[in-house]
Amino acid sequence: MALRNGKKSFALFKASITEKSLNMKYFYALAILVFTAAVSFGQCTIDIWSLEKRTNKSEVVIEGQVVGKQCVWDKNKLSIYTLNTIEVFKVFKGTVRLDKIILATEGGVVGLEALSVSPSLEIRKGEVGIFLLKEHTTQFEAGKDVYKPTASVQSFLKYDLNNYKALDYTVSYPTIYYDLYPEITSITNESYSVTKPFNTIRSGDGITPLAPPSITSFSLDTLTSGTGTELTINGSNFGFARGSGKVGFKDANFGDGRFYYSPTGWSYVSWSNSQIKVRVPSRAGTGVVEVVNTAGETGESKDELVIDWGHLNIVYPLSVSDTPFYELSHINDNSQGGYTWQMHSNFSSKQDAVSSFLRSLEEWRCETGMNWEVGQNTTIDSANRDNVNVVTFTSFGDSRLGVCYSRYSGCFINNRQSMQWFVNELDIEFDSTYAWYYGTDKPGFAQYDFQSVTTHELGHGHQLAHVRDNSKVMHYSLTNGQRNANLVTSDVAAGNYISNKSTANASCTQSAMIEIKPGECTITKPISGFQTNKSELCPNSSVVITDTSKGSIQNYAWDFGIEASPATAVTEGPHTVTYTTPGNQTIRLITTNNFGSDTATFIIKVKSDEIDTPSLFVTKDTACLGTETYKIDPLENAEEYLWNVASGGSIVADLINSIRVDWTEGGTHNITVLGKNDCVDGPPKSENQFVLAAPVAKFSSDKDGIEVVFTNKSEFGEEFLWSFGDGETSEELNPTHKFPDQGKYTTTLNVKNSCGENEVGEELELSYNVSISELERNYAVYPNPLSIGHTLKINGANVSTYQLHSLTGKLVESGVVLNNSITPSVPTPAMYLLTLQSDNGAIHYRLQIE
Repeated sequence: MALRNGKKSFALFKASITEKSLNMKYFYALAILVFTAAVSFGQCTIDIWSLEKRTNKSEVVIEGQVVGKQCVWDKNKLSIYTLNTIEVFKVFKGTVRLDKIILATEGGVVGLEALSVSPSLEIRKGEVGIFLLKEHTTQFEAGKDVYKPTASVQSFLKYDLNNYKALDYTVSYPTIYYDLYPEITSITNESYSVTKPFNTIRSGDGITPLAPPSITSFSLDTLTSGTGTELTINGSNFGFARGSGKVGFKDANFGDGRFYYSPTGWSYVSWSNSQIKVRVPSRAGTGVVEVVNTAGETGESKDELVIDWGHLNIVYPLSVSDTPFYELSHINDNSQGGYTWQMHSNFSSKQDAVSSFLRSLEEWRCETGMNWEVGQNTTIDSANRDNVNVVTFTSFGDSRLGVCYSRYSGCFINNRQSMQWFVNELDIEFDSTYAWYYGTDKPGFAQYDFQSVTTHELGHGHQLAHVRDNSKVMHYSLTNGQRNANLVTSDVAAGNYISNKSTANASCTQSAMIEIKPGECTITKPISGFQTNKSELCPNSSVVITDTSKGSIQNYAWDFGIEASPATAVTEGPHTVTYTTPGNQTIRLITTNNFGSDTATFIIKVKSDEIDTPSLFVTKDTACLGTETYKIDPLENAEEYLWNVASGGSIVADLINSIRVDWTEGGTHNITVLGKNDCVDGPPKSENQFVLAAPVAKFSSDKDGIEVVFTNKSEFGEEFLWSFGDGETSEELNPTHKFPDQGKYTTTLNVKNSCGENEVGEELELSYNVSISELERNYAVYPNPLSIGHTLKINGANVSTYQLHSLTGKLVESGVVLNNSITPSVPTPAMYLLTLQSDNGAIHYRLQIE
């Protein structure tokens, strides 16, 4: 946590007062009457409601104009309200008996007491728009029937009559008549009634000004609001006198793009046709600037003005024409230097809420020196004027999440020519009906971050105004699921500005606030935390451990674990620690202050520098071409495995402790694997794998008449099957085969191994080595071809038996040869193989039967 900057001397801004003497009649009237003044505050931590929801929850929905304002106490003088008189133009829902109604809004100024309620609806005299209202139950001295806003700051849709559009907190309606009216009537399902005519339609195109105001430059492009800062605007066509002219700043309380115009002429230091000097009001936000001249013509700057931060002010009339802004200060309210917060039991009983509140309170204390203490619990459960700074839960029922109530007292100084105002009481209420997140991480989508709301509302209690930068705590809006709980540089600068002037100068008759010193700012126990530059390391190496604890810490107690060097420490660090023994080591930090202690732990892993040799992984002697998987048993301490295939293939998948190899070449190939981690490479394991290719069938033949010698030239074959084409087969490696007769035969060789098979064939044309005449002298078989049913004659040999085969080798018939003749009984014409058994052995013929 960064502590606040050193004390700087800030002079209390005092509003400059004209030389005009005060009107004594005015002050006499002031003593006995309630008058209208303004506190500059605004909306912030609310639940965004749709127009439909707001309309349905409202008892009365009207269009009207603020025509009067009066600040009063309620009947029991517990709180200040502003009674706004609204002239009614149209009624969209409900019944309104009179043409004017009273709308009571929280906050205002009565005499020398004031109340700022944030968020709360703030409307100004002359403003026109749609009001969404309920009946008010609070009683006032006048006894009038009054209304209250249905949804706090979302209860008024302001009309921009220069452009005839409506502004609704975060959105705008392009036209009033054609866009807003139909939207409301579609919700109420009824038409509106007209009480008094009011035109919301632009009449024609109007006359375009020939030379509207033009802004060319600013004297400053980054500044603060509510601190009396004077801005010079340069340009042209501003008008030679201000008249009803005005300067508009983007309203820091809204996201619908509306402008805020200072409610007092005191803001305008000077006005000419080419230059305006204006004091920046506290509601001014970052954005373009608008100049409206006395003719009602407008012009906007091209560049944006950056408002870094803002300070809440009170606007108080010292005379009829002079209404300055006054800054607010803190005092020594509790005689101990500042203010004491007290929690009601409905809040103090929720420890998570208390812890979240204290975290926010502590950050403001430590960053800005704001003197806020926490005292005993109280039985008071409401935000009334009672000199008790209450923190409590309630149920608003009007879209607000949290509300800060700031009560002020004022006094005249410098012979009643100026004033001082100080904070005399603060209260904060939270709506208990919402889904709150009390932790320090990001809330869930449906939750609202309690610490963000608390830090924002405490910012209002510190008297900071809204800004339009959503990175800052004082941004006007917070949504569900969002966390914005920590102060940024500009938040701290604003808080320091207010704290420094509150401690440097007393207000009225009060004692000045005493700042909280950095070493005494803690009101919660610390939150221990640390980070390491690595979460795993090797033996005999070091890790750097850095403290990230939050809060004020008086003592550190580090325990770095077994066999750590150093083993312990008692300083913040960072610490460099060495570990020698593998294993998980627990680092523990205990931080302590006067409010208690907190412990944070983290386990760091010291890796082993010993890894075993991998197990066997080649599980079969022979692998085939293609993909094979190799796996080892997981190795203790190994975080990854390195595989290598020396040749013959490539790794196509490297898995946790296995690989898939695509073998593309046969032969014997080497595979190596080792386990490793960041600390060591383990011993490798290497194995050979024999890869078998698919067989390739090849052969050659050497013919000797009808006898052929076959030579097998196949590759990678393990089994061989020869089919000679004459019905005969062989499984020999290199067979010699005698064919039955001359002619053409197709011989095939089928080769197999464990990885596949392949086949090749060759057509052989065979003939006898002797002449035909010689064969016919020895043997004769005729006629050939032979007709079915006819007799075949045999000459030249003493033949005893015969066999007739098909060309596929199937035996068709067999028998005894009688009288050297055969009458085959085959039913089908075909080529057959005829085998005759003679005295000289078997004689083979091809016999064509037709």
